Amino acid sequence: MAREISMAPARATVRASTRPVISWGAVFGGAVVGLALFTLLSSLWLALAFESGTSVVRTNLAWFLGGSALGCLFLGGIITGYLTGIRSAGSGILHGWSLWGLLMIVTIAIGIPSVLNIFGLDRVTTGLDTGSVGNVNALWASFWTILGGFVAAGLGGAIGGAVARQPGVVATTESGPTVEDVDDHDHDRDMHHASVS
Repeated sequence: MAREISMAPARATVRASTRPVISWGAVFGGAVVGLALFTLLSSLWLALAFESGTSVVRTNLAWFLGGSALGCLFLGGIITGYLTGIRSAGSGILHGWSLWGLLMIVTIAIGIPSVLNIFGLDRVTTGLDTGSVGNVNALWASFWTILGGFVAAGLGGAIGGAVARQPGVVATTESGPTVEDVDDHDHDRDMHHASVS
């Protein structure tokens, strides 16, 4: 007894996603908040170092600015990961690293001379001719800040992505009428007495 088996060709349906891989609105939102907070903290450290004469801050100003940059990138990464609306740590990391890259490009685009001055690299370029490299403390602070910023933005993005909001969910403050069940035996008895009278 022979059986005949026929096989139809398999069809796979592939739907293209309409959602972009990177939500640039979220990246710009995190960048604006992170950059504004960094500006605020930088002005605090500069005021403490030069106007108040706090020697600890003045001596370690590069490290204070670097730590502030790390904290601001971490917070910016959390905001970026949250604003994407995608609940995924992987997507949050990708968005956090995009935030880091955007801020690095903006920092470089502001002006190479001012960036070199901020990172202490102006002393390196002028010191190459004389043989002195400049302030090694500022160079290491710049390196660790850039590397740490990459890690902090990715970690913040992962945390923000893990707790991301659901798109389309709207919070309302209006409340509808509430009904409370009240067990009022006295009311029933009063109504019975009122109908008898």
